[in-house]
Amino acid sequence: MKMIICGTRPEIIKLYPVIKELKDGYVVLTGQHDELANQMIKEFKIKVHENLKVMTQDQTLSFLTIKLHQKLSELYKRVKPELVIVQGDTTSAMVAALEAFYHKIPVSHVEAGLRTNDIYAPFPEEVNRRIITQIASYNFSPTLTAKAWCDLQKWSKNYKVGQTGIDTLLEFEKKIKVKKQKKILITLHRRENYHKLAEIMDKVETFLLEHLDWRAIMPVHPNPNISRAIYGLNLGTQIKLVKPLGYFDMIKQMKESSLIVTDSGGIQEEAAALKIPVYVAREITERSEGMSKVLQGI
Repeated sequence: MKMIICGTRPEIIKLYPVIKELKDGYVVLTGQHDELANQMIKEFKIKVHENLKVMTQDQTLSFLTIKLHQKLSELYKRVKPELVIVQGDTTSAMVAALEAFYHKIPVSHVEAGLRTNDIYAPFPEEVNRRIITQIASYNFSPTLTAKAWCDLQKWSKNYKVGQTGIDTLLEFEKKIKVKKQKKILITLHRRENYHKLAEIMDKVETFLLEHLDWRAIMPVHPNPNISRAIYGLNLGTQIKLVKPLGYFDMIKQMKESSLIVTDSGGIQEEAAALKIPVYVAREITERSEGMSKVLQGI
């Protein structure tokens, strides 16, 4: 039996094609991002076999890691999967891979090989994905550059397969018809931006004040470090703050927008696929190919 571990909204979006193709995969939700992940599960109509419910308010990475190790160790002993499939670089994915190694269960890593070569950018994702790649028996990379990093692991089987998140996007986006607007879509959630939120939003407001016929919409991430900071800012009337959007509503907002400001890796890729200009609110990105694609599409 193949076990698919996911804990966050991006993982579910990018594992949806894998779950659909496997048909009989054993889907485990860790609950790392409880609210947003459950939203995706409902929209994609995914059958979840188990929910580990590890999320607690304001938990630290250390506490989350401990809970995941305990819960996943018990799960592997009880269910005995023949293969564990993880996606990307979350703490859920890293611990799921490491626990699988402890139990001598092979691991498949979807979206393997992305690198910034700065262990603190993004934090903790850069180290998480390095650990998973070294554990995995099978690494499935979105690009040739990513595959090259995986090829350094001589004992694993490495494949360049493309980005499953774009497979999901292309399945649904053609059904959503919109008219392009003078609008900016803003999404911010990364730890390294907690102390930069005011600076980033100030730059957006400067642009809007110079372009009074433009507006912006920002779905506010439920992480209290983000929501408290954003709602505490004195933002102008051109920026509308909203609750987190479902996947299909987010596609609609992306397609309507003429510019996207984001620190999300997945949205960088989706913007490239939809040929929407994007301002990456990070010091460095592991998705340089996507940036080139966007620039070519302008």
